[in-house]
Amino acid sequence: MIKIERIARPEKLTEDVVRVLTEKYRQTKRAVWNKDYIKEKLLEMTHHKCCYCETSLDVSGNYMEVEHFYPKSCFPDRVVDWANLLPSCKRCNIKKGDINPEKISLINPTINDPKQHFKLDRFRIKGIDEVGKNTIKSLNLNDLEKLMLVRMKIAEALINKIEDINDLLEDTGVKQNTMKCLRIRNSLHDILEAVQPNKNYSATLSSILLNDENYNNIKQWLQEEQLWDNELDNMDAVANDIALKI
Repeated sequence: MIKIERIARPEKLTEDVVRVLTEKYRQTKRAVWNKDYIKEKLLEMTHHKCCYCETSLDVSGNYMEVEHFYPKSCFPDRVVDWANLLPSCKRCNIKKGDINPEKISLINPTINDPKQHFKLDRFRIKGIDEVGKNTIKSLNLNDLEKLMLVRMKIAEALINKIEDINDLLEDTGVKQNTMKCLRIRNSLHDILEAVQPNKNYSATLSSILLNDENYNNIKQWLQEEQLWDNELDNMDAVANDIALKI
């Protein structure tokens, strides 16, 4: 889970529309929030990822559901309140269910920064405080089959790529070979790109990358060779912003 910046609500979701849809829900109890213009904006807000587990919402069988942070069963007046809507995968939406955040404190990623409440222990997310622990337990963010094994597979592939790059540094003639130097720089660029906020499981991957000895060795080498440019520096800074403590 990473911090999400709440974007402006859809233009079609005017105050009048909110009142009409809210009243319709009160009378019929039907899902008045499943509007394309609402879903599209929510997906844009999270780079087409579940706001909780960071899994892609584009894959077949993992369609987006509109999540109400304050559940509609307890807060019917907030069923189309833009500040209350989040994009979620079906798994997380079911796990969250009707939990009332006013009674059980949970992380709202558009308000709270998850890195202040989580840390990473290998591929397990652990709570630093009560809010973090409640969120992990409520959403089962360490679901072995659906989440942990997937995070592990992607992370292992990332680590292997870093090791391959580091192996190139052992070539005694690498400094004299411009193409090899550029290959190292571009390969690290691709790795940093894979841990940016728009990528799946970016909190886990950025945490693992930034704490990897080989990554820091490559980074230092690029800096010494004046190949560490502003683009790499900016991507590294963004990764640091979302990385969890280990």
